[in-house]
Amino acid sequence: MNNTDVNFDVETIEGDNFITLAASGNYSLAKAINLCMLSIDTCLSYNKKKILVNINKVTGNVPFFDRFQFAEALAQYKAKHALSKVSKIALVGMEPLIDKNRFGETVAVNRGVNIKVFTDLNAALTWINEE
Repeated sequence: MNNTDVNFDVETIEGDNFITLAASGNYSLAKAINLCMLSIDTCLSYNKKKILVNINKVTGNVPFFDRFQFAEALAQYKAKHALSKVSKIALVGMEPLIDKNRFGETVAVNRGVNIKVFTDLNAALTWINEE
């Protein structure tokens, strides 16, 4: 398997108060988990506390159990590498990639991650900019 099989194409944009990672490509669980690790690592390397992950250009379907596995991986990676350093994560995308019931968000929040999932970019920007 080559490197492109496990990574989305990602554009990183540094803002005043947060870092944005805009991903594109076809969905896979491996890519999603790598994106969560990359987002935290990038946030730390830019010395930011907030992350906006934009997956509006990611295509494909997310199996239900992948939502749980992704949320678990995110919570574990954040706890191990950035417990208090990353204060907020906003994830924005479109349904059906984003679950209308926000199951993955609930799993991550229950494991201590301050994450909110959006289908509206402006709402995500408003939330990520709040103190």
